[in-house]
Amino acid sequence: MLSNFLIRGASGRKKISANVIAFESPVAKIYHALPPPIEELDEVLAIMLVGTVRPNDYARKYTPFLVRRKKITLALKWLKENNIVYKDLEISAENLKAYPENDIPVTVKYM
Repeated sequence: MLSNFLIRGASGRKKISANVIAFESPVAKIYHALPPPIEELDEVLAIMLVGTVRPNDYARKYTPFLVRRKKITLALKWLKENNIVYKDLEISAENLKAYPENDIPVTVKYM
């Protein structure tokens, strides 16, 4: 799957414009508790940024890959309540504690 995204600031000016490529991959492991341990995320998720300059901390604040624990918890609760496949899912508070409050949870490669 290939898609484009564009993030605009409050002033309407373009902040980030990029392409996203997602490859289907076989499921190596079935989880009975989510989110998975943060140590295992690099096995299933990769982020590679390509550009002429390395993004600074200010630019990283606007990346669409940021993780917020509260949002993950709300999304998992919604899945349990609204999708029969996730009905028996355990939401791991221990795994959630290891996720960043407002950062990218995996290694980011710069090219």
